[in-house]
Amino acid sequence: MRKLSNFALFIGLLLMFPVFAKAEMRFTIECDKTALERGESTTCTYRALGDAVSQPGVTEIDAIIRTTADMTIEGFTAANIWTNNSNVTAGSKEGNIILRSAEGVKTTNFDLGTVTVRLANDAVECGAICIEVSRYVQGGEVYDANRVCSDFEIVGEPEQQPNNPETGAFASYAVLAGGAALAVTTIAVVRSKNKFYRI
Repeated sequence: MRKLSNFALFIGLLLMFPVFAKAEMRFTIECDKTALERGESTTCTYRALGDAVSQPGVTEIDAIIRTTADMTIEGFTAANIWTNNSNVTAGSKEGNIILRSAEGVKTTNFDLGTVTVRLANDAVECGAICIEVSRYVQGGEVYDANRVCSDFEIVGEPEQQPNNPETGAFASYAVLAGGAALAVTTIAVVRSKNKFYRI
C-alpha cells in the first residue's frame, strides 16, 4: 500500500510540473510592406509571443538589429511599456535594442517596438532585416531566444542616367582638333629648325 501511495505521489508531481514550467517566449517581426521601390522606407513591428509569464514578468530584453548591404536602419521606437536605452543610429546597418521595465511586463503577448528601415536608392539586391534577442530576463531568470528576419523584394526599375549623344560627339571632335593642332605645331617647329641650319 505504501508503494502505491508513493507511486501516486510521484505521478502527481509529474502532472504538476508543467504548471510551474515556463514556456519559452517566441519573437516575431511583421513589416507594413515587403515589396519596396528603391529609396522607399517601411516600418516593422517586433513582438513577443508566449504563454502567461511568471512573476515578476519580463524585466529586461537585449537584442541586435542587422540589415543587409542594400538596406539601412532609420530608427527604433520602443513600445511605451519599456524604458528605452537602445543605441540605434539612423543610416546604420546594425543597432542594439536595450529595453528595461522596473515593474516587469506580465502580459502574454507584447510589443517591443517598431523599426524603420530603408532600401538604398542604388539597391541591386533584395534586402532583409534580422533581429536576434541575445538575452531576456523573465521571473528573475536569464534566457536566450530565437532570431527572426523579414525579407524585402525590389519593385520598379532603377533610375536611368540621361544619355546625351552630343556630349560624346563633342569629345570626339575635341580629340580630333587637339591632334590636328599638335601635328601643325610639330611641322612648324621642324621647318623652323631646318631653316636655321640651312647654309
